[in-house]
Amino acid sequence: IYASGRGVPRNCETALNWCRSAAETGNARALFLDGLIRFRMGNSGLDQIVQSANRGFAPAQSFLGFHMLASSIHPSDRRKAQAWLRRAADQGDVQGMIGLGQIANFGLVGPGNLEEGSAWYSKAMESAPEFSSNARELVEAIRTGEPERRDALLQAGVSPNARDAEGIPALLVAVMDSDPDSCRRLLERGADPNHGVTGLRPIFVAADRGDSENVRLLIGFGADVNADWFGWSPLDLAGTPDVVELITDAGGIRSNRPRLHQAVATGDLNQLRLLIEDGVQPDARLGHRYPVTSATIEGRDAIVELLLGAGARPDLGGPVSPLYQSAFQGKYERFDRLLTASSDINGDLTQARLASFRNGRIDQITEIHFVPLIAATRAGNAPMVTRLLEKGAHPDRRDSLGRTALMW
Repeated sequence: IYASGRGVPRNCETALNWCRSAAETGNARALFLDGLIRFRMGNSGLDQIVQSANRGFAPAQSFLGFHMLASSIHPSDRRKAQAWLRRAADQGDVQGMIGLGQIANFGLVGPGNLEEGSAWYSKAMESAPEFSSNARELVEAIRTGEPERRDALLQAGVSPNARDAEGIPALLVAVMDSDPDSCRRLLERGADPNHGVTGLRPIFVAADRGDSENVRLLIGFGADVNADWFGWSPLDLAGTPDVVELITDAGGIRSNRPRLHQAVATGDLNQLRLLIEDGVQPDARLGHRYPVTSATIEGRDAIVELLLGAGARPDLGGPVSPLYQSAFQGKYERFDRLLTASSDINGDLTQARLASFRNGRIDQITEIHFVPLIAATRAGNAPMVTRLLEKGAHPDRRDSLGRTALMW
C-alpha cells in the first residue's frame, strides 16, 4: 500500500520498513518486495530477491531471469536466466513462460525456435486471466471507444490488467488513445499503473504526449515517476511545462543518459568528460546501445578511448557489439584496443585472467548471435579474417540461424 500510494501517501521508506519486518521472519514474498523496493530506489536489492527466489517464490525467479537477460554479456549468463525463468514457469508463473518464449523466439540461448516460442506464449495466455478472451474483449472495447461495453466487462469481473493478443495492457491502450475516463475506470478497479510492454509504461506515453490529465491520474494511483525505459525517465520525455511540473512535484528527476549519448553522437569530448566527472556511468545504456557501441559505429575513436579510460567495458554487446562493428569496418587498431582493454576499472587483472577475457571477447556473441569473424566474412575482409583466426577466433561459432562464417 505504501509503495504504490493507494489510499495513503506514497512512502517507500515506510513500505521498506514493513517489508523488512516481514522479511526477517523468512517470508519469501516479503523478501522479494523488500528487494524490489530497494532495487527501484537504486539501492540494489538483488541479494534479497535472490534469497526469495531460492526459497521458491516464482515472481522473484522470473524477475531474476529477466534482469539477467537484460544485463547479460556471456551466453552462460543467459543460460542461468533461462534456468530461473523455467523454475518460475514450472510453478505456473506467466512471466516465466513469456521469458522462455522470448529466449526461444530470439535464439538467446542456442538457435532460435519460433515453434517453441509460440508454444510458451500460448501457454502463458492460457494461464493468465489478463490474457483471456474476455480480457482481449475489454481492450478492444477501450480501443474502439465503447464505454458501456467496457463498464459491463469490468463489472463482470474481467481483470483491469487485461492485455490484448500482443500483450499490450488495457491501461496503456487507454493512455495511447488519450482516454482519461477509461484510465480512471481501470485504475479504480485496480489496474497496475506500472504495467507496460517491453518496458514502455503508461506514464512514458502520457508524459511524451503532454497529457497532463492522464499523468496526474497515473501519479495519483502510484505510477513510478522515476521508471527507466532504456535509459529515459518520464521527465526526460515530458512534452509540456505542466507535465514537467507534475512529475517534478512527485519527485521525478531527469536521467543524464540521453545527454551522455548525445555527447557521444556529436563527438563532444568536453561534454562527455564533464558528464563522466559528474558520475554518469560510461556504460549507461540508452535504447539498445551502449556508448562504446555508438562511438564505434560512428567511427569516433577518440570517444572510444575516453570511454575505455573511464572504465567502460569493451565486452558489452547489444544488437551490434563494438568488436563486431570494428571487425566489419576493418578497423584493425581499434579492434586490437578493444580486445586488449581491461574490463576491470581498477586495472588489477592478472595476465591469466586478462587472457581469458580476451579469448572470451574475440568470439563475443551479439544479441543476434553474430561474432566478429562473421562480421569480417560478411564484409569480405580477408586480412581481418586472417587476423581473427590467428588470435584464436573459432570458425565454427554460429549465429541465431545456425550459420557459421563459412556459410556467409
